[in-house]
Amino acid sequence: MAYTDVTAVRLLSGLTTNEISDANITSLITYATAVLNSDINYNVNDELVEYIDAEKENKIDGSNTAFYLKEIKDGYQIGDYDNDGDVDTSDFYAYTIDTSTSPATRATVTVSTTDKALGKIVLSAAPSTTKNLYVSYSVAPFDENTPAQLIKQAATQLVSALAFTNIDAKKLQSFTIGKIRIIRQSDGFNLFMNQYHDTVYKINQRINRFEDNISQDW
Repeated sequence: MAYTDVTAVRLLSGLTTNEISDANITSLITYATAVLNSDINYNVNDELVEYIDAEKENKIDGSNTAFYLKEIKDGYQIGDYDNDGDVDTSDFYAYTIDTSTSPATRATVTVSTTDKALGKIVLSAAPSTTKNLYVSYSVAPFDENTPAQLIKQAATQLVSALAFTNIDAKKLQSFTIGKIRIIRQSDGFNLFMNQYHDTVYKINQRINRFEDNISQDW
């Protein structure tokens, strides 16, 4: 799954197959996904999984396989770490360090299931008591797997902007989008890039307002 699709991009941009192919739009969607993720998400690298609270004890006892991530809280969700437009078990780099050996040894572990909103991961096998567990992942402001409407909107706007840099200018026909008349590649690019930046700003402002409310509660 991706944040947007060819149909949505064509509907927003007004571009036809005469101006840009479906294959080129699909390639732009892949690129735009990584750009959008970098603008709204942040990555957590090598987080040591340890006790958080009474609900999220994160016991490493040789039998427990369910663990919680520290940064998934206050409305944040697990994000698209590998930039493929969805959130699944491939969006983690998890490993253990066995402290009983000298030198300590690292081994990757497999995440079998996840709860994106709770920040919960379930491993395919329980780490032993001599091991520390580390996880790298991405933190997102909204659901990126469905995706949330603002995520889809931003992705569609960015791909539409990039599409105008990918067309043969000789094939571009003059047309109107809303109240804006598009007669040059730069017109289309600027229109949709400005819309994209506005949407990203809304996403980030919503995060900031939420964090302000949390701090005021304290």
